[in-house]
Amino acid sequence: MRNRVFVLLLFIQATITLLAQELVPLSDCKGSPYFVTKLSPPGMKTYLSTIEKYKIGLYVVEQFPKDPKSPQKFSYPSWKDGGTLGSFVIAPTGHVYVCPTPYINNYFNPPCKQNILYRIHSNTGEMKPVFQFYGDSVCTDFGLMGISYDCESDLLFVSSIKGSDRNQVKGKIYSLLCTQDDQYQLIDSLCGIDAIGLSLVKVEGVKKLFFGDLRDNCISSIELNKNGKFISKPTQEIRLDDDRFMVEYKAKKISFSQENTIKINLIPFDYNFSVPGSDRTSFVEYRYNKGQKNWSLIKFEFN
Repeated sequence: MRNRVFVLLLFIQATITLLAQELVPLSDCKGSPYFVTKLSPPGMKTYLSTIEKYKIGLYVVEQFPKDPKSPQKFSYPSWKDGGTLGSFVIAPTGHVYVCPTPYINNYFNPPCKQNILYRIHSNTGEMKPVFQFYGDSVCTDFGLMGISYDCESDLLFVSSIKGSDRNQVKGKIYSLLCTQDDQYQLIDSLCGIDAIGLSLVKVEGVKKLFFGDLRDNCISSIELNKNGKFISKPTQEIRLDDDRFMVEYKAKKISFSQENTIKINLIPFDYNFSVPGSDRTSFVEYRYNKGQKNWSLIKFEFN
């Protein structure tokens, strides 16, 4: 009897906690890539990076080196096959899905090959292309830009600005199903949106994809059904051209916390090449107000 009462109390407590949490993050369920243990020495703390200055591809980087200026870096040869890389996610399986992104110039990134999604296998560490997204037929410098994993399913959400430039919007956001037998199926696409940062969250029980709109300089959201299809028009959530910032940045990465907050990592972007390698990040944080259905700025830092 006591055990039943204890279990009931735990259930009630969990239910109350869930009800008090207006935002439920849906993109933070990454696994541990097995290839990391094969590349790095036992016990070494590491992280994955695609923005090592003047390096091509992805690297496993020592997190706490004795000399901060020269951490150890490990890589497989195939990780350079996609040229310079950008946004990536780690699936619960430990597989890493990564987008090609040109830096400095497009010498290593042919313009017509920027809409290819790559996967690094958790066990073997081999990187290979797994899906070709078809956007605008014009070959422009940039293609895939943002990616997010849906923890409630095997869905990837990927953004592309292929065909876009400073004067025209040709971007899309895609919903892609990854099956257990390593097959990939395009579920839906949203046209006429240029975006980089993507993240999934439930807002008061409603599943939404949040994305950074490059054109309107804001964070917008769109509702999703359980199958990964877009079922509403985009709704503006947060303006990023706030007069208090006095700078103009775009949303590179979006993440939600259990405390009903959103953190937006920012970068300067004007459809031009940039130089990676800075460890100083600009960001803003907002808290969701359930009663007013809006967001309050709680912190910002620009570097």
